[in-house]
Amino acid sequence: MEALINAGGKGSRMGRCGIEKPMQPVGGVPTVKRVVDALSACSRIDRILVSVSDNTLDTEAYLDSIGVETIRTSGESFMDDLHTAFESMGGEYVLTCPSDLPLLTTEAVDEFLDFFRPGEMQSAIAVVDEETVRSVGITPSYTREDGGRRWVLSGICIMSREGTLRGDYLEEALFKTGRVDLSVNVNTRSELFLARGMLGDSSQAPMGHDRADRSRRRRPAAAVMPSPSPRASSWRHWRSMLWPSSQGLRALSGRKGTLSTRTRS
Repeated sequence: MEALINAGGKGSRMGRCGIEKPMQPVGGVPTVKRVVDALSACSRIDRILVSVSDNTLDTEAYLDSIGVETIRTSGESFMDDLHTAFESMGGEYVLTCPSDLPLLTTEAVDEFLDFFRPGEMQSAIAVVDEETVRSVGITPSYTREDGGRRWVLSGICIMSREGTLRGDYLEEALFKTGRVDLSVNVNTRSELFLARGMLGDSSQAPMGHDRADRSRRRRPAAAVMPSPSPRASSWRHWRSMLWPSSQGLRALSGRKGTLSTRTRS
């Protein structure tokens, strides 16, 4: 199975700290490198692609320097970036993962892959029980209810590549877990400090570094998907709720009720 790591966002919730969010070190290693390493050790992952953008040029340069395959996307919309990357991939299913899961382990990914049944399932989402997330010191921005419990989206998903590009409605299966290594998404400075502390890192603040002349590294972004059909628009809206952007999270904070979709547990 191919894997896509999303590393092209603006990282606005991290604030200005002189370094791109995927490059923030945890335990002395950039978060994006930790995710790459966890996926690389999975025997069933045969290709890893990282989506980058003009927002993450230092991340792109770093990944290129260590031989990790990247694709330049617009960085303006999660769904547009996803579609752009999926167009360059060829697998039937793709595992997608954010670049800000520094505690991610190969064992967690393998369990998720064991859970997914191609042909029987169209897509799957890894969710962590709210109690586990809160127990490590994180207040979830968004939860969803299923089976009488509340769950937090880890950001890791498996989906039909062609179905996604067509804008099909994908019935989802929930991989429910209490794994701490799927619980910490580093979106804010406090979450970064928390992740560092969990790995025994004594760093007190996000560290910056001098930036090279970015003009030498700029190249046109890959083509953005054309305007979708109404059916695709509906699907894209649903997906944007499952993987909200920084702007989307602020909008969701005032939304009442829980997301209602067909799920398989």
